[in-house]
Amino acid sequence: MRILFVSLRSDDLGLPSRLLPIAAELRTRGHDVAFACPDPAPAKLIASAGFRNLECPQMYASGFPKLFAEPTPHVRDYDHFLALLGWCDHEFAAQEIENCASVLRAWSPDIVVDSFDAGWCTAARILNIPLVEVLQADLHPDGRGFTWWLPPSPPPSPAPSPADAFNAALARSHLPPVDKAARLLLGGATMVVGSAATDPVPDPALPHVGPLTWGDPEAQLPPAVPPPGRRPLIFLYGGKLRYAPGMTIWCDSAIVLDACIQALADLDADVVVGAGNQEIPSPLPANFIRLDYAPGQALARRADVMVHHGGHGSTLTALAAGTPALIIPTYSERESNARRAAALGAATYLVPEIEGGDAQPEPGFAMVPTMGGAGRQLDPTLVTGAVATLLEDPRYSNSAQAAAQQLAKLPGAAGAADIIEALPQPATGRR
Repeated sequence: MRILFVSLRSDDLGLPSRLLPIAAELRTRGHDVAFACPDPAPAKLIASAGFRNLECPQMYASGFPKLFAEPTPHVRDYDHFLALLGWCDHEFAAQEIENCASVLRAWSPDIVVDSFDAGWCTAARILNIPLVEVLQADLHPDGRGFTWWLPPSPPPSPAPSPADAFNAALARSHLPPVDKAARLLLGGATMVVGSAATDPVPDPALPHVGPLTWGDPEAQLPPAVPPPGRRPLIFLYGGKLRYAPGMTIWCDSAIVLDACIQALADLDADVVVGAGNQEIPSPLPANFIRLDYAPGQALARRADVMVHHGGHGSTLTALAAGTPALIIPTYSERESNARRAAALGAATYLVPEIEGGDAQPEPGFAMVPTMGGAGRQLDPTLVTGAVATLLEDPRYSNSAQAAAQQLAKLPGAAGAADIIEALPQPATGRR
């Protein structure tokens, strides 16, 4: 079969990293596998794994649509996420869906495997191509979204529904409408990354397949990484430091690195700063070790503590490695991941505060400016204390190792490939 892997367009490694293990398994079974993830960091990772990466029309080629603005940093759910990115604009949505459809027509896959992108999912439906979704719990349309820990209450401002723009595209192909854009993420087959503990979903029939983290956990580490036995090793991964204008206040991860540089510079420990083929500022403190690309699985297992931004892939990397983590989440989806890891006893978390446009950073605080003079701040002494607790209290390490053992029992990439191979092919022709 010809199988195309796609995901939300973003210059991050989290989504392609969860798809690569499945793609590699299917390749060993003789299938023709390709990706359509053209952003720079994912493209480097996909090329290093030896997969073809199809050319795609440039996203936002027709211009960035007007963003939906509201006074809260909390992204409530997937539909709210798309609204914040401008997907309520019918013209923009139609163009992006057609961009996806043009790639599908050109390569003509038998199956599309998606993670997180309603545009690709809509295009696959329009062209009658079987769809498999690799889902994380908070994106399920019938769940409580990214802010499940907050008490139910009316939102401070109602977000316009991006479902209307997707329904307009579906109607043009005589397909039924959806009540939410997130409903498009449920494919002909849907699997959930992680476990019932890390990713609970309201549908018990959906299978959990495990962490789906990319990389050889036994890979040889770069020579710059000290061998065990000298002093503690901290693996610091902040994700993408800067996103597009308009996403800054609720998504950028620069505060993670900024706070940790202040907090860990004088610590008697080695701090490996790993980038996902992305920027790392210079200079760094003397005890920091810079890696432009970090072999995440092997490094997480070598580390005594992992510090990260709360991305779903990073959270599962630490859990699968059995390594306790300090999570500094930069928006609500990442805070959700942090809270679930902390509930397992395998992590602790610090949520940066968001200051108003006229706020000044308190002395000694890490401060990262965002749009309009607003910013995020985090007291570095809290970071220092949290890392010390994770290093000294064995309960965190024990809980992380227990979580790793539970995740290892799940079927992983082989089970995911079985689900994809079992998907029925359509009886009717392509559109």
